[in-house]
Amino acid sequence: MSSATTSLASVLLRVLSFCLRDPLRMQPCPRVMGRSNANPILDTSIYEVEFDDGSTEAYLANIIAEHIYLQVDGEGYTQHMLNEIVDYKKDSTAVSKENGAITTKAGRKLPKQTTKGWQFLCQWNDGTTSWHPLKDVKESHLLQVAQYAINNGLAEEPAFAWWVPHPVKKRDKIIKAMKKRYFRIHQKCGIEIPKTAQEAQALDTKMGTTFWMDAIRKEMKNCSKAFEMLPEGSRIPVGHTHIKCHLIFDVKHGSLERKARYVAGGHMTAPPASITYASVVSRESVCIAFVLAALNGLEIEVADIGNAHLNAPTNKKIVITCGLEFGAQFEGRLAKIVRAQCGLKGSGQAWRSHLAKVLLDDENLGFHMYKADNDVWYRPATKPDGTKYHEYILV
Repeated sequence: MSSATTSLASVLLRVLSFCLRDPLRMQPCPRVMGRSNANPILDTSIYEVEFDDGSTEAYLANIIAEHIYLQVDGEGYTQHMLNEIVDYKKDSTAVSKENGAITTKAGRKLPKQTTKGWQFLCQWNDGTTSWHPLKDVKESHLLQVAQYAINNGLAEEPAFAWWVPHPVKKRDKIIKAMKKRYFRIHQKCGIEIPKTAQEAQALDTKMGTTFWMDAIRKEMKNCSKAFEMLPEGSRIPVGHTHIKCHLIFDVKHGSLERKARYVAGGHMTAPPASITYASVVSRESVCIAFVLAALNGLEIEVADIGNAHLNAPTNKKIVITCGLEFGAQFEGRLAKIVRAQCGLKGSGQAWRSHLAKVLLDDENLGFHMYKADNDVWYRPATKPDGTKYHEYILV
């Protein structure tokens, strides 16, 4: 590690006990865990991070510093996510439509490839706004600028006419190809696969079976706790976002069991203001745990948490319109999403935070987070013969 990197890491670690600018705030854990050290390799301190939705989670100082590094480039500049383009303006240096073309020696007229004189007011995911030249915004957010130019009647201006049609056409071509590829999958293992609940019902009627509708009922029974039904005739509550949900169908190899998964349209929600990263145990930790189990004669057990995300609550204000899959009595009614439904942008992080909170706060469980890997949990235990050892959970 270079001296410059070491000094920067030391500065980052020294300021972790202070509040960061929204959306994250950090403060030392109520019970001191680990020990601070100017050398990042030796630093084992743990801090409690509060997210903008009010949830908290404990992270190692080195993990926090690592994510701070990931948010800046090689020169230390912060990389912001564009929320939307708010406004635009041009000055006297902007090329007019009359002077927007040049004539070649062969007599051909070609558009001038220039973006001079145009600026855009950008709103970032942290709520701040700033003006930037068109050449910079075009370089970093090509599609967003092209779509904004089309929506606001700027596509014919010389600064836009020479490049706007190309990224938009390419985007539409890619989306069209992906749609064709998805809808081209009609069968699997010789079994016709539906795309909607109505098609599933029609297939069951056609074949004289209930396989697909049984799969839908099983899935909706599992994820029913994720929804809170609103009274009949209700309107979308103030401050809530209305999104669409859909079913994904599949056939299980071997048993030919029909499967259905209900997924929320997370792409219809606003970009999250805070991180949605959900870590998993590293391969190195798994290998070490297997070696420990072999050396100490410990049993290795594997468990799966069904519909894991649905165990975690969500603070997102989202409503959906119930379809045929909810049953005749609820079809057409509005429902709130109250748990981390699969498909939402923050579901992974919500589930990871909820599991960590349960393992840390439940005194009966008695698990502790391993400092080298935040997804390895351990607690002391005793074998029937009195031998003491540690039990591990690798998430």
